[in-house]
Amino acid sequence: MDFSFSRQQEMLRDSVAEFAEKEIAPHAIEWENAGEMPLEFLKKLATQGYMGIFIPKEYGGLGSGHIERMIILEELSKAYMSPAFYLEDNQSGIIGLMRHGSEEQKRRYLPLYCSGELRSCTAMTEAYSGSDNSGWTTTARLEGDEWILNGRKDLISGASYADIFFITAETNVGWTNFIVPRDAPGFRVERLVNLSGLRAIPCNGLSMTDCKIPKENIKGIEGNGFKDDLDFLAVVGRQSMICALGAAQGAYKAALKFANERKLYGGKSIIDLQAINFYLAEINTEIDAARWLYYYLAWLTDNDSSQEVLNVAGAKAKYFGVDVAVRTCRTCVQILGAYGTIPEYGVIYRMRDCMELLSVGTQEICKVLIGRSISRGKLSSGEINFR
Repeated sequence: MDFSFSRQQEMLRDSVAEFAEKEIAPHAIEWENAGEMPLEFLKKLATQGYMGIFIPKEYGGLGSGHIERMIILEELSKAYMSPAFYLEDNQSGIIGLMRHGSEEQKRRYLPLYCSGELRSCTAMTEAYSGSDNSGWTTTARLEGDEWILNGRKDLISGASYADIFFITAETNVGWTNFIVPRDAPGFRVERLVNLSGLRAIPCNGLSMTDCKIPKENIKGIEGNGFKDDLDFLAVVGRQSMICALGAAQGAYKAALKFANERKLYGGKSIIDLQAINFYLAEINTEIDAARWLYYYLAWLTDNDSSQEVLNVAGAKAKYFGVDVAVRTCRTCVQILGAYGTIPEYGVIYRMRDCMELLSVGTQEICKVLIGRSISRGKLSSGEINFR
């Protein structure tokens, strides 16, 4: 069992960290206040190769694995979570296209995506139903050579930036996935949702009123939409929550710096106070534990583990990792005192970002997946599933 990164992975980590320090960290507060990131910066994520890290070279990507993807998300998030989560949100739908799209769709969209000329987002959530697909109401019907979509989607991250949307709608056969261009007749990106975290990623509602798209814009097999959604969510959905852990590490770094520099009680650094030392010891240990859950999940993915194994491993990583991230940021606020609530000290906006991820595939849904596996006798304490 080898816990070390390869030389190439170490080089990737160093280069992403350098990029984040130079291109992201100096702009975090500016983008946080503006509520968006510049399009020219988003293009840089593609030119660096981050967008297409896992896409085969024949389609314009780098052909790397999910461990490499995890490294990128973690290092970007250490500087500021919004760019990393934007990257993840784009990759989710694209992985679905790569796994279930037609060859013509792959050759049409993937090279443009890898070069940064095309941006995407995935739209499943609706106002009255998130994890429970039985409450979705968006419909699609075939009329001649066109699909006609009607319905609404809500809380869609990155919609303001996207050129194409991966939409799940119900046909008379069942849930089906579609590729909807931004300029499709009857399609609109609507109201901006004012979230407390991930503020540099605009979050919008979408509406489709007799929205017309070509017949060939169906993705995958009609009626297999929800099954395909579960597949790409198992592969990448919960991996993305390492973004919270990256942000927590950024908060930890800020708190460690403050604790070393802050002098009290006759010029003594507060890091030497036992209470502060205990805080740092606790969050340092928990971050390490959570990181291994995430990288184990990426390793399972790269080794073609079953969807069932990935679902449980992903649920564990997301549930524990996001809880650790929120606790870490809260503790870092305590270490900094009143300074912890000032954005320029680099903790409070990271805490808001981490809290936002509590509701992205809720903690309770994660526990349901883990608990169901235990009750069915497929998971015992201390068991490691390699298949």
